[in-house]
Amino acid sequence: MSSTSAESTSPSAEPTGSGVVQGKKTAFVAGIVVTISLVILLRTNIEQLLLGWLYFLLYAIPKMTVDWPSAIVGTVCVLLFAVGLHRTARWLMISVICKNSEGTNHWTWRSTLVTSATLFVLFAAGTAVVGALHQVIWLLSGRRDTVAETASPSQLGLIAEAREMAHRMQAKNNLQQFGLAFNNFHDTNGAFPPGGTMNQDGELLHGWAILIGPYHSFIAPDLDYSRGWRESPNDRIYKCQIQEFLNPSQPGAVFDAEGFGLSHWAGNMHVLPIKSVHVTASKIVDGQQDGTKQRSGPEGGISI
Repeated sequence: MSSTSAESTSPSAEPTGSGVVQGKKTAFVAGIVVTISLVILLRTNIEQLLLGWLYFLLYAIPKMTVDWPSAIVGTVCVLLFAVGLHRTARWLMISVICKNSEGTNHWTWRSTLVTSATLFVLFAAGTAVVGALHQVIWLLSGRRDTVAETASPSQLGLIAEAREMAHRMQAKNNLQQFGLAFNNFHDTNGAFPPGGTMNQDGELLHGWAILIGPYHSFIAPDLDYSRGWRESPNDRIYKCQIQEFLNPSQPGAVFDAEGFGLSHWAGNMHVLPIKSVHVTASKIVDGQQDGTKQRSGPEGGISI
């Protein structure tokens, strides 16, 4: 009977042991996955996460000085804590534990020192956890005193770095759209648009941005090509803002003091020079104005 019961109970012990081993393997694999994820996500910040504490010690220890009054007070407090812990533990052993069981009080100063050291280690561990949490938050959000224009990616933080990467991708896409618009203009008119236009009196009229509008994503059907961009009715058109002309990574105002929309992109004057134009019509009206055939398109109403 005894052998049978032993055999019947022994198989039940094996799954328990295998379950513990499986749990350890799972924890080990999870630790590896978390570490690899941190390396992939943090990239340049992983060094700060792993070795930042060492860098801080190497930086801070040479600058440390001993405040002897504070050191003496701290030592006295530690000793008083140990004495109070010892007396409290002995009282607890005598009044509670030893009263309910036979034997003598086995609480010694060694037990007090071990308990005190354990409590201080736990306190230091809690402080370290708080510091590690602050370090992770700093790596994610960046330093508050960091200037975004001059900061490195590791100083901006992971979240700000991801936001800046998205801004760069958006700016790159905007420039690609401008490149396609310039190519379409060139295919249609045989030349790139001028960087700016001016009449025969030297008055600046309009720039390349308004000329490639129909080849991009915007048009200004009410634009009067015979007048400058600051004159009515053209001024209301130029007091609008188009997101494609803004660099999302560049902070600051998007309108000037007079309310005109600003542009973060500029044309190369060697590729898009300013040209003098002859205004033949103020607007395009079915390609005809005063019986004269006008070329339709973004520079409609002018002859370059």
